[in-house]
Amino acid sequence: MLSYYLDSKKKLEFKNGSFRVLIFTDMHAKRRIDPRTLAFLEATVKREQPDLVLWDGDNVVDGPDEESFKSIVSALAEPMERRGIPWAQVFGNHDEECCFDRKIQQKIYESFDCNISKSAPGIHGVGNHMLPVWKDEQIALAFWGIDSNDYLSTDNDFYPGDLEKAVLLPKVMFRDCGYAFIRFDQIRWYWDLSVELERLAGGKVPGIMYFHTCLNEFAMVPYNPKETGMTGKQNEPLCPSTLNSGLFTALLERGDVKGVYCGHDHTNTYEGAYCGVRLGFCGSAGFGTYGLSSHYDSGPHQDADKHALRCARLLTFREENVSEYESEIILARDLIDMTPVEYIDLV
Repeated sequence: MLSYYLDSKKKLEFKNGSFRVLIFTDMHAKRRIDPRTLAFLEATVKREQPDLVLWDGDNVVDGPDEESFKSIVSALAEPMERRGIPWAQVFGNHDEECCFDRKIQQKIYESFDCNISKSAPGIHGVGNHMLPVWKDEQIALAFWGIDSNDYLSTDNDFYPGDLEKAVLLPKVMFRDCGYAFIRFDQIRWYWDLSVELERLAGGKVPGIMYFHTCLNEFAMVPYNPKETGMTGKQNEPLCPSTLNSGLFTALLERGDVKGVYCGHDHTNTYEGAYCGVRLGFCGSAGFGTYGLSSHYDSGPHQDADKHALRCARLLTFREENVSEYESEIILARDLIDMTPVEYIDLV
């Protein structure tokens, strides 16, 4: 199983003692797009010169056919494709709004020269993958991409009745709780592959996991900001699945994943450490979706407050101590002209 993930179109390696990763999430790209989304992607990649770019779900939410979808992806991926920078993606709950399923989308993503994502066969979700990072011909770091699936109303093949109705009782722990959860076979896939990776490397390989919808344990950070060393802010309630997948405890038992990064909650930018695992949000990079001041307004003339937290997250790893990495939010307002502009057509 491990050999499938070691064979990549582009080898990820530490350069000059470091490895830098940009995470963009919730671009919510459509055939008509706010050009500030594209400007932000270009400016961030140009300035940071990352070794890897990750898209954390809700990437493209429009496209009636494969040709239109590929045109939208091409516009978003252009900063990496032009520079030869490897990139990969996971799916969010809105990605299937493109009118065709994720398996087809995954094939289109993989058709790009610099896209290095894969899709683990035989388990739930699409696009589950592991990306190894090498140092002196040894694997020093691993990135785990997981499909957090979409909704309880659709991802419920194991349940004999109406799962969403059974789960969403009158009083629940989180708002908008009808989201699916990461399935057991996905967790087992991570566990088994992690064990294989440890055998190959001669020790546990530090890892970062990224997926769209956060885990319930993310709530422990804003509940305990001092104890978790919280940075950034919580600007909206969390939206995990009501059902706890058990992934977090699996990560604790394996002991190799050092950080988990999610999107979905567009205006949350916080990060903190719970039980030694860093849990962080990546905000949202797309100017065509909800932001701070107005919910779900996708018109062409939005106010500055709404877009104040359009951002990406930058992770920087040093080869002398990969487990202790740097993490920061990159704000669009620091890089591009935020003046409202008319939408443009990509298709």
